[in-house]
Amino acid sequence: MNFLDYFKLGFDYEKVYDYAEYELSFDEITSEDYKVVKVEANGDFITIGDEKMSEAYFDGTLAWYKEDGDWINSTEDLVLENDEKTLTMTYNGNHVKVGAMWMATSNLEYLGTEEGEAETADIVVGGIELGTTDESYLKSNGIVVESPEDNADNDKMVLRVPNEKVFGMLTVSK
Repeated sequence: MNFLDYFKLGFDYEKVYDYAEYELSFDEITSEDYKVVKVEANGDFITIGDEKMSEAYFDGTLAWYKEDGDWINSTEDLVLENDEKTLTMTYNGNHVKVGAMWMATSNLEYLGTEEGEAETADIVVGGIELGTTDESYLKSNGIVVESPEDNADNDKMVLRVPNEKVFGMLTVSK
């Protein structure tokens, strides 16, 4: 008697989710060469106060963006926002945090302790070190950390954030 003769296991997905993609890397801005995390999105999915944009910068304290060619800084939170999902960016001197995910950096110049080299603790999600993980990582809430090792080798983190909590259905039938 074979288990598969009596049961069928499958996944049912009825909903298509809209994902915002974010790339977090390092840069220098203004004539003062402030070291910052550069955040780029595939649409106006970044919010600072009431302003929405597709590119912004974070120096650990201030959020920055360009308006009409001028640099604007703000003490308002830099938030990655896709409809129901919002992730606020913070910095504690060792880690840039985006929600429950963080990138190790003590200098806002590169990930970890060595530029251009992926290290296990470069990218951490919910306590799980992903910096040298080959495959993309799917969180239980639907957020995807894209190719952690490849991106950490390039001193960046790429996230895909769904517009709402992702649900799937597991079916067991005969």
